[in-house]
Amino acid sequence: MTKNSNIAKYIHPGITAILPLWTQMRDTYAGEQAVKARGTDYLPMTDGQAADYGNGRARQPASSEGLVTGDKAQDALNRYKSYKSRAIFPNYLQDTIISMLGVMYSEKPKEIALPSALQEMAKSATPYGDSIEMLMRRINENQLITGRRGLLLEPPEKGKIPKILEYSAETILNWRIFIDSESNAQLKFILLDESGAKAEGLKWSNEISYRLCALDGAGKYYSLKLDKDSDFDAIDLDHPSADAVYPALLGQTLNSIPFTFVNACSVLPDLENPPLLALSNMCIAIYRGDADYRQHLYQQGQDTAFFKGFTEDELSVVRLGAGQSVGSTSADADFKMVGVNSQGLPEERTSQENLLNQAVNMGIALVEQKQAESGEALKTRLVVKTASMKTIALSGARGIENLLKTAAIWAGANPDEVKIEPNLDFSASAVAAKDLLDLWSTKQSGAPLSEKSYHEYLQRNNYTDLTYEQEMQEIESEGGINPTIIPQALPGMQ
Repeated sequence: MTKNSNIAKYIHPGITAILPLWTQMRDTYAGEQAVKARGTDYLPMTDGQAADYGNGRARQPASSEGLVTGDKAQDALNRYKSYKSRAIFPNYLQDTIISMLGVMYSEKPKEIALPSALQEMAKSATPYGDSIEMLMRRINENQLITGRRGLLLEPPEKGKIPKILEYSAETILNWRIFIDSESNAQLKFILLDESGAKAEGLKWSNEISYRLCALDGAGKYYSLKLDKDSDFDAIDLDHPSADAVYPALLGQTLNSIPFTFVNACSVLPDLENPPLLALSNMCIAIYRGDADYRQHLYQQGQDTAFFKGFTEDELSVVRLGAGQSVGSTSADADFKMVGVNSQGLPEERTSQENLLNQAVNMGIALVEQKQAESGEALKTRLVVKTASMKTIALSGARGIENLLKTAAIWAGANPDEVKIEPNLDFSASAVAAKDLLDLWSTKQSGAPLSEKSYHEYLQRNNYTDLTYEQEMQEIESEGGINPTIIPQALPGMQ
């Protein structure tokens, strides 16, 4: 089913420019199958393939004069498919995002506080029963992919607890901001695409549907459902049609649209480039380079036979390969195997290796170090690598917190009781066992460090949850420990 043919007129102008970037990010995050399905969008034909394909389409009838025919176009497509099938697309973007999310959620969020009226949302904040922590993780994932996510508060048909609806970057079509009487920026309207598959019994069909959320002339929030046949030009924002619904919770409507943008670096409506776009571009560059490199490797083993002076009968019985022979009665006959020069292969390989190293450096790259480093050095490097992750985590938490404050006001609760703080300690476990050995050795060498201080160091770096007194009791129960021995031979302390 086709979407509203005039919908393009109602899409925010910034979306048109950034949409190809979002598509690229989603494809490169999805991996090789999605990238290859796009064909020449990410891997152009070689010059020879493109020329044969273009000429073959232009000259459809077969010709006895040696002109390129329609069959030649199909042959070019087949050669392109082989060229594409040999190429390997690197999943560095996907690996990096998974690694980033793993680091961000190595610990639970620092705080999720809600008023008693909204406590149920901590465990079930969305229509699908996702907890706030699960919602935060999914928002962070989309921040890393497209750099944008939308959240809308929806009151239930029954009950007192609203739910949070999520909108991908591509479904937030249009919006407008105005400055209210208190000099605050507010949404006047937002147009959302809710099209998708809809079940009708056992069958599925595509349904075209849009949602307009807006403030009327009196500043009251309303929602209006639209479809492919709706007359968008007839919509009067200040005076909505009778089909408009004024969402209410406990009989109370709102004077603002309960929608929030969540970008990579802010909760503003402004569009931002995906934070990992450079890594996505690098993955595509590696993919294209790998296609050429493997094509040239393939051609090294696919020499072309060149015959001169052979009759048609002699050519008809030629067989190439081990144990075969080629012969002719002509004194002018000549036979050669023509191959591709391999002199450029080392340079291609070096170029690919350089791109791979750059891609690794663009990613989180927490452990790809050839030389040993201390835990403190690792911690320092990790802090630099994860600086952007903190901004993303804070933006995601701020977006959810803003929406939950609106939910609290709507439910008649105190919005000041809402507090969402993400985990920002991405380096707590960076201290290696080697550092513990070095610190113990320093103590034994006379450094003014007590065993209690050493134990506190272990606690801060997640090596123990016990208090000093509990730790000493456990040590005594195990027969004690000789404090004069540097524990460099203890199991696992390497």
